[in-house]
Amino acid sequence: MKTLSLFLWLGLAPVAVAAPQDLEIVFFDVGQGDATLIISPTGETCLIDGGLVGKGTNIILPELAARGISYLDYVIATHYHNDHIGGLAELVTGGIVIDTCFDRGDVNAPPTQEFLDYSSTFAAVREVLDPGDRIDLGSEVVLRTIIVNGELSNGLSVVIGGTAQEENSASIGLRIDYRDFSLFVGGDLTNESATSANVEDPVGEICSDVDVYRVNHHGAGISSGQIFLNRLQPEFAIVSAGSPNAFHFPRQEVINRLNKADRVIPVWCTSQGNGAHGYVSAEGHITLYTNGFEYTVRANDGGGFTSLVDESGSLPIEPGELVVSEFLKDPVSSSDTYGEWVELASTRPEPLDLRGIEVTDLLGSFRIEAPIKLLQGHEVVLGAGGLPMRNGGHTPALVYPLQSFTMPNGSGNVAVAANSVTLIDRVTYKSFWPGGSGISTERIDLLGDPLQANFAEGSAPFGTGDLGTPSLTNSSDNTNFNIGGDSWTEVVGQPSADGDLNLIWHMPGETGAAFKAFLCYGTRPGTTVWGTHIPAMPDPLYQQTKTEAGWSGTVPASEQVAGLINIGNDPALVGRLFYCQLITYNPLSKVIRTIAVPIPQLIAP
Repeated sequence: MKTLSLFLWLGLAPVAVAAPQDLEIVFFDVGQGDATLIISPTGETCLIDGGLVGKGTNIILPELAARGISYLDYVIATHYHNDHIGGLAELVTGGIVIDTCFDRGDVNAPPTQEFLDYSSTFAAVREVLDPGDRIDLGSEVVLRTIIVNGELSNGLSVVIGGTAQEENSASIGLRIDYRDFSLFVGGDLTNESATSANVEDPVGEICSDVDVYRVNHHGAGISSGQIFLNRLQPEFAIVSAGSPNAFHFPRQEVINRLNKADRVIPVWCTSQGNGAHGYVSAEGHITLYTNGFEYTVRANDGGGFTSLVDESGSLPIEPGELVVSEFLKDPVSSSDTYGEWVELASTRPEPLDLRGIEVTDLLGSFRIEAPIKLLQGHEVVLGAGGLPMRNGGHTPALVYPLQSFTMPNGSGNVAVAANSVTLIDRVTYKSFWPGGSGISTERIDLLGDPLQANFAEGSAPFGTGDLGTPSLTNSSDNTNFNIGGDSWTEVVGQPSADGDLNLIWHMPGETGAAFKAFLCYGTRPGTTVWGTHIPAMPDPLYQQTKTEAGWSGTVPASEQVAGLINIGNDPALVGRLFYCQLITYNPLSKVIRTIAVPIPQLIAP
């Protein structure tokens, strides 16, 4: 019997491990400010902005240390407001060696103490970034400068002098490319208003289509104009803002331009901001990993999604390949306005994406334009509210615009169509169906018809008290995709923070095959083992238990094996979610034979 280390169990969030060929981008939660770290597949690093004074020491330095980073190839200061440069000098004080610091030069630099600290700290390594300059981070990762001080990379310029927002308008705008993946970061660039110059629209014309947009100026009303957004056409947007903040960022009108009923995309904020509608609060750092053809987004709590880049695509979705797997129409932990949600699940053996999917009820509809990728049996939650305090404690992958879709508490329907043409699935529910006040309605067999007999009441508590399994396998699910065999995991009693985890692995028909069992914090996007995708994140818990003594070997004639592991006695373990995993495989060819359904477990008091 072996005790798991406290490091594994007491970490505040699961750790998603990037594959060797992944570009990693971290959008730090620095409150009312901005800081973005880029780590190329070959290890080159670039930090764009550093948040307010104190954020370098308290936020960025610990995150760099956690990644083993003591050297930054590049630092870029987009402009000289305190919430972008205040924490940069603290990195040097904290021992980080910086090779080159790019900025916009000393043109009309503000005489603030933060700027003086910044310029003196980086005097020996400061270089001016000019429009059209390229920064090569290796492995096909290139940063291209589109605008600096109103000067554009196409040789044109915008007059920014004499406006109240001159420093913001002077921001450096960057397009980051890695293979087919693209991201735009533009500091506090502005659109036209009574106090600002329109630098966004000409930048958008040069930048053109991107996959991801780090929202300009923290979602200020004078940023992210509609023409600019029409040119970028992002499928995912990130806002960096404090909660609360004096500016009411992100502004509701900006969210409305980013996330519209006819073009719904995930819009995530590092915090709850000041409570606008139509975005997801990630409650902390947002991390993105990409191989250049798809990207995975993760919040600190492990929630997230995987999306294809917009150059990619999948086969058209046929009826029954994407189904309504669960819905909560009458929440009690929050109001109907914010707490409702619909979960969709894929039944197709090949991956599909949600771009072009239209979700309709009796009163409204919305169309998804994000190519969110789903594997067979995987789910995505579409919510009415993205702030945990409003939606009963659950964080969906994306939220639809307020009141664009409303499920009646009695009878109603939820229909899913592809490009407004092909009906994929429709659930027409009645008031007497399973589910109700604070209880979700769960599909039993994802391959079965959308009839009352194929739905059950949710029984597992989530968030702040409602019952259901948003983004997890339904409690009553009995779907058999005929790809995982008949192996399954039995948990003997609920694990507690003061005892052992007892498991029995059942592997009928697998006598003589090899088996391997392990635990992990998350199942998506999963990992590849010997060429087969399995629903297990390669996080520290996975790494620890995949080599646990007694958790692998040869399947005996009894076709079952008992497993045991001590959890460790600590109250901080209570409420932690993890998954029990099991695979069987051919010991010679390493071909995986069965993949048991991952079993979610919560540590009880």
